[in-house]
Amino acid sequence: MFAWLINSIGYAIFSGLWYILVFLPGWILHIIYTTLEFVAFKLPIYILFGGYEINFSTGFFIRFFGIALICLFFVVGIVFYRFIQARKDVENQQLFKESIKRGALSFLMVVGIPILMWLMMIFFVIIYQLVKNSIFNQDTSLSQYIFKVLEPKWTETSEGHKAWIQVQNTFQPLSYNEWFYIDGSGILLIIKLAIAIFAIVVVIFGLFIRVIKAIAYEFVYFLWLPVAITQGTNDAGETLKKWFAKFTESVLSIFIILICLLLYIMLLQTTFEQVPSLIDEILGDNSTALSGEWTTSILSIAIILGMTYGINGMITRLMYFFNLDQFAESSIRLRRNKNKTANNTANTKETKAEANKTISYEKNTLKRNNDLGVRAKTSARNAKNTMSKEKTAEQAINNALKPWFIKIFNKLQEGDKVK
Repeated sequence: MFAWLINSIGYAIFSGLWYILVFLPGWILHIIYTTLEFVAFKLPIYILFGGYEINFSTGFFIRFFGIALICLFFVVGIVFYRFIQARKDVENQQLFKESIKRGALSFLMVVGIPILMWLMMIFFVIIYQLVKNSIFNQDTSLSQYIFKVLEPKWTETSEGHKAWIQVQNTFQPLSYNEWFYIDGSGILLIIKLAIAIFAIVVVIFGLFIRVIKAIAYEFVYFLWLPVAITQGTNDAGETLKKWFAKFTESVLSIFIILICLLLYIMLLQTTFEQVPSLIDEILGDNSTALSGEWTTSILSIAIILGMTYGINGMITRLMYFFNLDQFAESSIRLRRNKNKTANNTANTKETKAEANKTISYEKNTLKRNNDLGVRAKTSARNAKNTMSKEKTAEQAINNALKPWFIKIFNKLQEGDKVK
């Protein structure tokens, strides 16, 4: 009776902690990850093209073609302007021929480039699904995969495995009888599941901001396509090349972000599976005392937390590596310490005050230097004028003291020079 009471209390604690730390976070992870995949790939395809089959009658495409018609009108205007200029010289005739070719291509690009964009986005979706399926099965969600990776050891393998499959699908805790099949601590199992789910949720929240930023750029670039085509008619396609590079960067950045998430999940699985073997390899025969369930779990959790902290920096470095500087940094911070903000504000005010004092001091010093410079220039000018006056007076005295015949001789010499 007493043993049954202890077991009942233990199972009640296990169930309560499971619902708080595993069941609810598991569904949150499932919803967030599904939303991230939908926003990253499916949402742009459905809004832009109406789904995985191109539908030009969607509301977005109707507005897009409205903008395109206005821009094509300007294309015709550019061609007509080149036609008028072609009558003047041969160089303008060559420009007119080139503008006709680009104008004709512009009409094809208005329809052709959206189709090319659709093919590119579908290609990235296929590659992503192949990578995802190589890590976990197509019918398995991310939360189910985490439960599969962290499946505990069982005293009754067949019965315990069947019970765990049900847990993977519903996230519900084990029943009272199934709880006895766990070979180890049920509380430790909850801790590992909770930390793994929490770490992935934190990572996905950080990646979600990056994905939203990249998708916003996708929509802006897509709406800017007709303008780029119009400008490309006038500048040999340079604007269109830049546009295509920018749009490709936004799609590629989303692809890199989600691939990094899948790699993180793969490393999570490797960590829980390989840490016990790693401890045995390092310690050898002395590993028996240290390779227990709690030791390996703590080390695995520490590695996961380190990966969670470093994945954002890893994505930033990958963005810089692929020259995606525009998407390298996340522009929004989820959490910000109020005290830190206040301290930063106070420090900023003090810095500005010190900077203003320094600027005022430098201005005053510069003003004094300018005054000294002006005074020095005035003194030099006065000294020069004084010297000129003294020289003129000296010449007048010398002329007055010269004999009369020398003066006549000098006059005659000046007359010869004039002749």
